[in-house]
Amino acid sequence: MNAFDGHASSSIDSPRKRLLIIAMAPVGEPLSVYKKRGGLSGGDRILIELLKKWQVLFSTSILTWEGGEYIIRHLYGINDSRFLELNVALGQKLGDVALYAHKIVAGVFAGLFKPFDAPDLIYSSSDFLPDILPAFLLKCRHSQSRWIAAFFLFCPSPFSPDFPYRGRNYYKGLVYYVSQFFCKHLIKRFADVVFVTSEPDVAFFVTKRRPRERVLVIQGGVDVETSLKVGPQPLVYDALFIGRFHPQKGVLELIDIWSEFVRMKKDARLAIIGYGYLEGEMKALAEKRGVLASLTFFGFLDGVEKIRVMKSAKMVLHPATYDSGGMAACEAFACGLPGVSFDLPALRTYYPRGMLKTPCFDKTAFAKNMYALLTDTDLFERMKSDAIDLSHTVWDWRVRSHRITEVLLPLLESRSGDIPT
Repeated sequence: MNAFDGHASSSIDSPRKRLLIIAMAPVGEPLSVYKKRGGLSGGDRILIELLKKWQVLFSTSILTWEGGEYIIRHLYGINDSRFLELNVALGQKLGDVALYAHKIVAGVFAGLFKPFDAPDLIYSSSDFLPDILPAFLLKCRHSQSRWIAAFFLFCPSPFSPDFPYRGRNYYKGLVYYVSQFFCKHLIKRFADVVFVTSEPDVAFFVTKRRPRERVLVIQGGVDVETSLKVGPQPLVYDALFIGRFHPQKGVLELIDIWSEFVRMKKDARLAIIGYGYLEGEMKALAEKRGVLASLTFFGFLDGVEKIRVMKSAKMVLHPATYDSGGMAACEAFACGLPGVSFDLPALRTYYPRGMLKTPCFDKTAFAKNMYALLTDTDLFERMKSDAIDLSHTVWDWRVRSHRITEVLLPLLESRSGDIPT
């Protein structure tokens, strides 16, 4: 039986506000593929951490599919929420593109026709069509519902010289840009509150009907508590990279930077945590540059296992070529690793300390910053202290989720119609 059919139309006796979360986007591939290699986006991590607090404050329902429920309930223990699972079995059988299309169709159908109690709050957990379209349609059906939209990264223009999607990936990037263009304007026009992850992203969403205080910079957070439970590890790696193998994360630039660094330190070793469709290209480029033997690919790791690997490295590399911030590097900060990145505007507010900034996109200068961290003891200790302090005082999820909710609740007290149009 469809979970929607079993629970959707039942009344909720609790006086708490009804929160409906749209989480169709988690797991970008069929669930069988995900179970083999894992993976979790920054937006999904934010959703899970917020849910830990929100499911206590609100009467929470989650509109998702089998993969979303697998992550949220079974991997991360979110059990005090009602799951409204949509069937996308046909899409799973036919591959990634078909799964994405089936999610869109299922989400639109739910948004238009599925009967359930009008939510007080609607939260779309990503800027992808399977999350945005049902949220928008539900907002149209229930005009007094408040729509909170998450928008965590602006895709650069395909006509920009900095567009990271190259070669055979260009059309994938083009489709992403076009679909996001549509989604961001739906959000700008109809959402009541918008979550972004860096200050430079705020201005686009400020309108006459949505003042500045309704665009919240939430950034994300890290699990400081678990990092403190894992003791010191033998230092095996000179550096660590953690993230998706995606053009945005600068993973091919990472290989070029690493080859420059190996010229400076012949015995250097790099730990790489993550997965993605560029893994083959990364390894091919590393072999071409003669540095493949110095790399250790761990795949997707989480929890204590991930922290042990992070604590076995000396610094974290964040060579993103465009980014709204990114939480992965700060996970390493919490483990005592200072970092090196390009000097992207978003990172100036995201990582004001603990991260050596490199002129964009000078790979040689990036490698020199890495070498300076390893050879200048005073610089290393100062950057390490800054990284730990930033992660513990600003990024701790126990603090951050409370602050996000503390700021959000007053914004939700007035009805949607009270916002000037």
